[in-house]
Amino acid sequence: MLSDNLGGVINGFTSMNEADTLRKFLSDNIIDHIVEETNAYAKSKNIKLHYGSNAKIVEISPAILWKFIGIVYLMGLVRLPSIEDYFQDPRKANVFGVAAIWRTMSYSQFAAIAHAIHYKIDYLIEKMNENFKKYYIPMKVLIVDEAMIPFKGRWQYRQHVRGKPHATGIKFFAICDSNGYLIH
Repeated sequence: MLSDNLGGVINGFTSMNEADTLRKFLSDNIIDHIVEETNAYAKSKNIKLHYGSNAKIVEISPAILWKFIGIVYLMGLVRLPSIEDYFQDPRKANVFGVAAIWRTMSYSQFAAIAHAIHYKIDYLIEKMNENFKKYYIPMKVLIVDEAMIPFKGRWQYRQHVRGKPHATGIKFFAICDSNGYLIH
């Protein structure tokens, strides 16, 4: 189904805010997959929340993962010199700190989850593409576009294309609508 409207149409999203929209695309099955893979990885690598003899191995729930995602999103909006600065209580002689972050999670818990976060990228891409197709109705005009993901590590698919803003990386082709929305 194609839309004549400008901006495309998102099925059933007329009164949804950004968080509700994100929950549609990162559906429960995706979140459950990330939680399951992260907990298994943390257990296999013995990743602990704190140091010491009574430290527990990282084990997250969907609610904790959503808090982690929210903190990462907020860190993208509010720039501070270091990650630790987000978790400082400004009432303790520190000029930095974001109350929404340090009240939600401690730095040690955030760092442990960031170290343990694990998922199968193929599964994630497949499920998100399903959700994009399910909820977004593209415009009539579709475009095949090439893009480059900056990457300088070692991988067989890495390419170097002169004249690109990011000359070295992973080149891929995408189907986009006329608004630039990536469909697949």
